[in-house]
Amino acid sequence: MSKRRNNTFGHQLTKNKRRKTTKKEVRNWLDLPTDVMLLIFMKLGPVEIILNAQYVCSLWRKLAKEPHLFHAIIVPHHQHHFHCCNEATGLRKFDMFFEEAIVRSCGQLVKLSFENFLTQELLLQVVSKPNSLKSLRIGMEVGYSLNGFFEIIKRLPLLEELDVGNGFYTCHQFEVISFFCPKLKHLRVEYYCGSPYEPRDYDEHAFAIAKNMPHLHSLHLIRSAMTNKGLQAIQEGFPKLKYLDLRSCFKLTLDGDVSKKRVCRYRHISF
Repeated sequence: MSKRRNNTFGHQLTKNKRRKTTKKEVRNWLDLPTDVMLLIFMKLGPVEIILNAQYVCSLWRKLAKEPHLFHAIIVPHHQHHFHCCNEATGLRKFDMFFEEAIVRSCGQLVKLSFENFLTQELLLQVVSKPNSLKSLRIGMEVGYSLNGFFEIIKRLPLLEELDVGNGFYTCHQFEVISFFCPKLKHLRVEYYCGSPYEPRDYDEHAFAIAKNMPHLHSLHLIRSAMTNKGLQAIQEGFPKLKYLDLRSCFKLTLDGDVSKKRVCRYRHISF
């Protein structure tokens, strides 16, 4: 009997200890210091802040309006919040999010990166006002016209990094980019083509980039159908180039004047 009591008592003591341990492990997120919460919000990013975190309590809603949380607005392709069963609903939700994020940035927006959802009209809204944009990524699923692209680019004098992926380009585009974005250091251009049987080459694009943007530090030409002539122009036209990305450029042979030895002088190179 005494043994059974001792076992029962020991069991009860263990349960009490567990409860105390559990209580100690429970964290009250509302009691965290403001600077810690802001770091957490920065990890969450603008999408989670506007669509979720700000609704937890009045304090979080206040913190969610800090402009520096919206210096960079990045929406990857897999962002589930806007992939609704009804496409129109998803687009409306995105428009509301984007406009609110721009307002909260208070003109301090530095980076924009979108794979889809973004429209030419929304981009023009951003750049039509004085802006500090230094990095712009426009994915393949972002729709815009050539004239719309020109209107956007000529309002970005501070741009240092441009990443475009609509697949279709003109030499004039690269001339315009160079003229209106004199501080550009990083250019990434993604083509639809990725076949060695592509009937057209894009050497003229390489010529235009080499002629107009000799100050580039990194250049990415993904799936370009340029030949060795285009690569030779790049080798001769960029004294400051450190990173060269030529992945899936199937028409390059790396022989003669564009030997691997000459190409490998760059700090980083990808094929």
